[in-house]
Amino acid sequence: MKKSISAILAAALTLSALTCMPASAEKYGDGKKIVVFGDSIAAGTSLSEGEYNYGQLCADYLKGSVENYAVSGYDTEDLIAQLGSLDKDQTAAVKDADLFLISIGGNDIAQYAIKYILDFAASASLLKEGFTAADVPEEPTFNDLNKLVDRAALSSYAKGSIANQRALNNMLVRLTANLRLVSTDKNADKYPRVIETSVIPNIQKICDTIKEMNPDAEIIIQNIYDPLQLDENFIKTSYSSYADVLEQFEPSVEKILASFSSQLDGVKGIKTADVYGTFTSKDEPSLYGCAYYFDNMQNKNTDIHPNQAGHVAIASTLLNVIGEDHKYESNLLTSAFAKLGDIENYPVNAYETYLEAAGLIPGDVNLDGFVNSSDATLILTDYSSVSTGGSNVITERLRDTADINKDKKIDSSDATSVLVYYSYLSTGGKENSYNYFNSDKK
Repeated sequence: MKKSISAILAAALTLSALTCMPASAEKYGDGKKIVVFGDSIAAGTSLSEGEYNYGQLCADYLKGSVENYAVSGYDTEDLIAQLGSLDKDQTAAVKDADLFLISIGGNDIAQYAIKYILDFAASASLLKEGFTAADVPEEPTFNDLNKLVDRAALSSYAKGSIANQRALNNMLVRLTANLRLVSTDKNADKYPRVIETSVIPNIQKICDTIKEMNPDAEIIIQNIYDPLQLDENFIKTSYSSYADVLEQFEPSVEKILASFSSQLDGVKGIKTADVYGTFTSKDEPSLYGCAYYFDNMQNKNTDIHPNQAGHVAIASTLLNVIGEDHKYESNLLTSAFAKLGDIENYPVNAYETYLEAAGLIPGDVNLDGFVNSSDATLILTDYSSVSTGGSNVITERLRDTADINKDKKIDSSDATSVLVYYSYLSTGGKENSYNYFNSDKK
């Protein structure tokens, strides 16, 4: 956790952070005015050019605007300081906002946990050659874990003597208790209870501060996904020597994140978004879940930040909490989802979360966000293939959007309906294929 520093230094650091803040303002219409606060997840760290963070996706869907004041690396204390040092324009944006989307708390928990693990690794001689306890930062990151810990040594330690295994297990039990226990738990006073005594009170202060500035605004805070949910085949091929360690760590991570989610629900004046549940999405139970699909942990940099699929999933989760319905309309959410490709393998619960928010635009068979002659051609190609004994060209998950007349078949009549709708648009018709295909005035 943070060391105490002088008020003058704290103010200087805050002003410095605000000066380099990657704030962005975008307007998509006159709908809800959104302000985003938080950490690197909210800032959209690791997204590529042409990709969209969840604040942009939500603002476009809601036909509104977004001011993003999130800063990579921020924890709850940083956000409290930021709210106390807003400039004139930022203050005006906060007072005028309809909706606040916040991602915070992950760095508080990660810094504490990683520091605890690195201190243990140093004491057990599990750091890479050339590193000592003096090299362990006060506020370490996942990159520091990769940089400092000797994976092979840790794996051997985990598989070693009973004493080693007991020491590793005791460390994890203590760490989990330090973070997740609450005051009602037996012997809780023996543990720091970091989430209850530090993180949650800070989040409550953040929300109270926003409410003081803008009493009527809606505040939504997302919980934290588990970055250690890796694909089992990836573990076997790329992390085989680390598999036993991950299997020991993963239950502790799950307990900590579940405790944070539970305690976050008790914060007054907010709604919560279950991003953890969306990222864990799987049709069958698995030790590691599906977060690897939505973050960059399996790339060469083992980056915990959400990729474009992750931001689509977060935006879908948030939009379902917000509840404003713009289903079946072409927007950044639908176009970003379409560009992901391979939707057949999109984790099932996350796919249902997306559909709840965006739906599938009837007739948009190629998922480009529009209904036109290209979709009619694809429907006819599918019909021709099946009619001549071939297989479907249109994937199972898209068959419903191709079946315009809902007769459980994809044929020329569906293609004709799409072409008629395309003609309707070409002559000035209003774009919304869901309303059109479900209207008697076609």
